[in-house]
Amino acid sequence: MPACQKRFFLFVPGCRSNQAEGEAYAALMEDAGWQRSPGAEGCDLALVAGCVVTQRAERDVRKFLNRLRRVSPSAKVAAVGCYAERLARFPDHETPSDLNVPLRERARLPRHVEALFSESPLPDDPAESDAFFFVPTFKTQEKSRYFFKIQEGCDAVCAYCLVRQVRGPLSSLPLDRLLDHMRRLIEHGVREVVFCGTRLGRYGHDLEDGTSLARLAGALEALPGDFRWRFSSLEPWDLHRDLLEELGGAKRFCKFFHLPLQSGSDEVLKRMKRPYKAADYLRLIERVKKRFPGVRIGTDVIAGFPGETPREFEESAAFLSACPVDYLHVFPFSHRPGLGALPGAMPASEIKRRAGMLKELDAEKREIHRKNGTGRPAVALSIGARGILEDNLYSRFDPPQAAGGFIPCLVTGWEGAFARVQLKV
Repeated sequence: MPACQKRFFLFVPGCRSNQAEGEAYAALMEDAGWQRSPGAEGCDLALVAGCVVTQRAERDVRKFLNRLRRVSPSAKVAAVGCYAERLARFPDHETPSDLNVPLRERARLPRHVEALFSESPLPDDPAESDAFFFVPTFKTQEKSRYFFKIQEGCDAVCAYCLVRQVRGPLSSLPLDRLLDHMRRLIEHGVREVVFCGTRLGRYGHDLEDGTSLARLAGALEALPGDFRWRFSSLEPWDLHRDLLEELGGAKRFCKFFHLPLQSGSDEVLKRMKRPYKAADYLRLIERVKKRFPGVRIGTDVIAGFPGETPREFEESAAFLSACPVDYLHVFPFSHRPGLGALPGAMPASEIKRRAGMLKELDAEKREIHRKNGTGRPAVALSIGARGILEDNLYSRFDPPQAAGGFIPCLVTGWEGAFARVQLKV
């Protein structure tokens, strides 16, 4: 690198897995002598780890690049992660980049960047490749809370999803390396770990040594230290009975699940290529609620999937209303390049209308959960003026508490989405 230290800015929207991987990119750049900039102003390089799940996510990338051109017109743009794979497969002239680093080359990101700035060819060093991309970093996204990516890739064939194409086959971090990093995180003061992945429920499947989430849960409970942990999101068919039983006995596991449904209509689920029916999902939710009293469960639902008839939408909305999930993440359907033909596309105005109805239902479910949670004891992980409750909701502390402590409290009410708590003395 030149004698004058160059600065990079990391733009990393999207899922928890994407955010965790973004910190790995940042660590690689810092190890190579680059300085991380807290803002885009005056940076020499923008690392863009954009999300490709929806058109809206890609619009966020375009907005960022437009702003970057205003505040740092000479900065170069390097696309990484899912976004780089999307541009390589399906070029987008509205979001040009100076450098695309494909997933298979991400461990060599600093060398790609050095070649870009020096205008020299990239050295050939295939020995740096690894089965699972892992950079041990201690950077926490919320002070004492750490997002730990332990799996990537997906072997499902969901008709609406581009992620399987850009993330490739299943790949997992070996359990011994995972636990070794966990020990160091705990020593470093991390108090909550959120495990994430492309399809987290398939963790260990590719290792062929018996590694699984159930085995991981047991191993985590055996570690010394004062910490807790949770999963980011699991496909419903990956939440097997043996995993549920293991989690039921795990004292450090946070009672929270995010289990994507996508539609409450069997016909739509079939066209989506989801391998279950609505009744199967309902039985799972009821089983989880029974096994974990007070658990909070969220789900994803797509509004306006191609071919969804008014009857099917009404059926889906009625199912979601009756199903005892506690919140909905509503995604208006947007066609992605590479998905192929999906007949029955509907006008954007109708997709927006249906999404609006589901968002109203989401608001009702969130309010019910808040009311049911009022008066309950809780333990909040302090991140200063705020805390994170076991059910993944936030609280406010007045006065602020030292970051990193587990604070016993009582939920006395709500201020919007934040729990109002009374500290136990």
